[in-house]
Amino acid sequence: MSVINQNPRAPGPARYPCFRLSTRSLRWTALAFCVPSAATWAELKLVPYGSAQYEFHSNLLEVSGPSEAEAERGDRKESDSVYQAKAGIEATVTAGQQQVEVDGEYRRLEYAHFDDLNHDEYKFGGRFAWKLGAHTDGNIDYRQEHRIASFADLGTSKLTEQTDRRASALLGYDVTPSWRVEAGAGRTESELPLSDDPEFKLKDTSGSVEVKYTGLAGFSVGVLTEYHDGQYDGNLEHRLDYQQGTVQLTSDYDVSGMSHLRARIGGTQRHEDADNGDSGKLSGFTGSLAYTRTLSAKTRVETEIFRRVESYVAGASALISTGGSLGLGWTPTPKTAVGARYEFIHSAFKGDGSEDSGRSDDYGTATLDLSYQALHWLTLRPFASYRDRNSNVDTESFDDMMLGAELLLRFE
Repeated sequence: MSVINQNPRAPGPARYPCFRLSTRSLRWTALAFCVPSAATWAELKLVPYGSAQYEFHSNLLEVSGPSEAEAERGDRKESDSVYQAKAGIEATVTAGQQQVEVDGEYRRLEYAHFDDLNHDEYKFGGRFAWKLGAHTDGNIDYRQEHRIASFADLGTSKLTEQTDRRASALLGYDVTPSWRVEAGAGRTESELPLSDDPEFKLKDTSGSVEVKYTGLAGFSVGVLTEYHDGQYDGNLEHRLDYQQGTVQLTSDYDVSGMSHLRARIGGTQRHEDADNGDSGKLSGFTGSLAYTRTLSAKTRVETEIFRRVESYVAGASALISTGGSLGLGWTPTPKTAVGARYEFIHSAFKGDGSEDSGRSDDYGTATLDLSYQALHWLTLRPFASYRDRNSNVDTESFDDMMLGAELLLRFE
């Protein structure tokens, strides 16, 4: 992130705000406007990038076996190679205590064997972080992404493209030097055109309030309340609405600058109503415990355990996810980095009215990521992953090994 520079007092009776555009390869300064005031540099940083990527998947279609692949497509083949081209840009404008970030990315994916899956993807968004005086701050954020939907979640090997939109805002106020209040609001929409319901979508509106005590150095504790009001919409046999509330105790603790502990402990209750009169409740313990430790200047470890109630978009229902993760980051040289991560999630799926559907999955994901910065603008990134989902519904089980490499050009 670029640094704000305060312009020294200019000669004469007035000072003038100026605007500076900067990249690593190109820097210049120009007057944006000339109104006498406290002179402040406004800095714009542009980072264009592009990449070419290759992936090999042993089970691209995420099927339980060759028999399911043949039933879906008339072809017992499961593996395929994917070629991806990507181009994007990131822009950051910083002026005083205010900052605006905007980014956009386009991706083209082509498949060597299953060429009917060729498609385009994109994402874009922006964030405005602001500060008013010494005690009030906040941010406004918007994100949109268009991408391929999970084959396994939909139970089909046909191309289905999903569009997700998310808008959020957060307002924070320091009531006293030791007490802080944060209020947030959000809106999420997921459009998932299904073969039998092309208008299917999830809409979720949320709000939250957190009161925190920050009077101890490196330690905070508080209470968080969060509320969601959502509906699954489209040409459903029965429209389903839900209301979900969460109350949690929160705590963050920095230990000697080398470790950070983050805890969220509480409960969640969800109430669902269908327009055919069915209704139900789901409640239970939810929370998370995350710990980050910097072992040395080159090594970092992250671990987390969690339990949460979530919306299962493809199934128009709820699920309870319980799991954990362990990650390791290592930078042996300034130009080389290694990342490894394993995550395990047990999912208990609910049916109409939050009744137990009887389905449960165990989903494990292991990833390995290497990067080598050959030039300040050129990075080579080989990577690998293995996913394994075991379900008590046989057709929902699958495993997939993926090997790939990316050549990234990034100019900053």
